Amino acid sequence: EGNTTIQKLSLTFGTPGLQGEGTGKLAAWLGANASLTILDLTANSIKDGGVAALSEAIKNGATMLKTLMLSTNQIGEDGASALGTALENNNSLTSLTLTDNQIGNNGTVALAEALKKNTTLSSLMLDSNQIKAQGASALAEMLRSNATLTRLSLESHTLLHDKSQVNDIDNEGTLAFAEMLRVNKTLRFLNLNDAGTHAETVRTLAKIM
Repeated sequence: EGNTTIQKLSLTFGTPGLQGEGTGKLAAWLGANASLTILDLTANSIKDGGVAALSEAIKNGATMLKTLMLSTNQIGEDGASALGTALENNNSLTSLTLTDNQIGNNGTVALAEALKKNTTLSSLMLDSNQIKAQGASALAEMLRSNATLTRLSLESHTLLHDKSQVNDIDNEGTLAFAEMLRVNKTLRFLNLNDAGTHAETVRTLAKIM
């Protein structure tokens, strides 16, 4: 409390971790801090409650946070929706990492809807998040008009997780990205490794690229 100089804070792989209560206290501090630009809370069991508290801090406009890393935190669709609400009017965050969570289709759709309004975020990492074709299609639709996002990753870490955890966008999701690339001139990095793509639709994607 009262610190005005720290720019990066990393509290990762805690045992038992910050969890929701600890994250709430951190969020209260973050909401009044204008110096922190990088926050890494990887593997802290913060869950949806913790993400909701962080989202409120981001939404209030006081923080100048640019990079937020929340991998491996048991975050579901409610947490992703809270982040989406915060991102709609946020003008500081440029990088959001949600790798290895469980946001699913509904959480992905909420983020995609928010990014139709957000003009700051340039990097979004959603590896291994139980995202299917519906979520991928929502992201592709968003990218038809979004001119800010340059990096998007939907890779599945198949060596680390069972099949229920990984992304599986199937032909429908892959084709949605292919059609999006016909009009999007901003995206520079799209990672679909092990994301349930099929040979025939990858060929279509390759022709467009």
